[in-house]
Amino acid sequence: MAGLKLQHIVKRFGQIEVIHGISLQIEDGEFVVFVGPSGCGKSTMLRIIAGLEEATEGEVWIGGRQVNDVDPANRGVAMVFQTYALYPHMSVEENMGFGLRMAKRPRHEIKERVARAAEILQLTPYLKRRPKELSGGQRQRVAIGRAIVREPEVFLFDEPLSNLDAELRVQMRIELSKLHSELQTTMIYVTHDQVEAMTLADTIVVLNEGRIEQIGVPLDLYQHPANLFVAGFIGAPRMNFLKVRAEHSTEKSVVIAGPDFPSRPLSLKKTTSVDLAPGAELTLGLRPEHIKVCEPGSGASMLLIEVVENLGDLTLVHGTTPAGNRITLNVKGFQNYRHADAVGFGFDANHAHLFDSAGSVV
Repeated sequence: MAGLKLQHIVKRFGQIEVIHGISLQIEDGEFVVFVGPSGCGKSTMLRIIAGLEEATEGEVWIGGRQVNDVDPANRGVAMVFQTYALYPHMSVEENMGFGLRMAKRPRHEIKERVARAAEILQLTPYLKRRPKELSGGQRQRVAIGRAIVREPEVFLFDEPLSNLDAELRVQMRIELSKLHSELQTTMIYVTHDQVEAMTLADTIVVLNEGRIEQIGVPLDLYQHPANLFVAGFIGAPRMNFLKVRAEHSTEKSVVIAGPDFPSRPLSLKKTTSVDLAPGAELTLGLRPEHIKVCEPGSGASMLLIEVVENLGDLTLVHGTTPAGNRITLNVKGFQNYRHADAVGFGFDANHAHLFDSAGSVV
């Protein structure tokens, strides 16, 4: 096992810079998830760690040694790709042991390692089958097993579940969590799916346009996003955003007002030097579960329902306000709301988030 350190990693393709000086410390045995939208640089970062891409600037350290000039095969990493990349003419056992055979490891060692990996991944009954005889989830487990037999210091996963259906994705998330608990090996996992990030990670690294937006444990990122981007990206359904203005403020609080609700005070998340003079434009962020349905009138804001998603244990209500703001509410249990119904809504000020015009939390 080994920790990993990235120091001021820059990557350019010609004149285009796609990674902008990223530095990151990953502890030994940690499960870290890189998450962000397509094109944010997360897969490029993974390939730089693996040695499949060369950093234009900066240093990559694995297990206390700098590996910029070390071949991928000698870095002590194993990578699982989005595609299974299994040899169709080989059995599961042959696919899993192929890398060790190429490294000319002894036959008995290969057999022992493959058997141990197959037991961990519940593949023992399928060792003699070929990939076409396996389900999608089983093929992905074979690809993971091929990485396990190498006994790497660091596992790298590049969106390994994206080709699976919804049920298999849930099953594989559970299996990956169990695998990490059993192996206690450093794992770095790339995904654009923030649900995968929230459920798998010890630490999440949120990337956007080649920069780190925030690093933290999943719950901390959910409850205390550093900026508007993280607030909108982490959480499903996503956070609601409403344009508001500051009426007056103190060092610790601000009174806001918007077209959909009357003036009300909010505590500031931090002491801020941002100009919150009367009229300053702000963005109010509200998680769907922190918006409450109430009777219309009595000062409540109004919502015209457009779509209702009854999911059994909860109901998602999507609608628009008179000012044209789109709102999603998360209501517990089955609710008998219908399209075109008008309801009132309010929010818990203790769970509200405020962002300035630059997108930073205030």
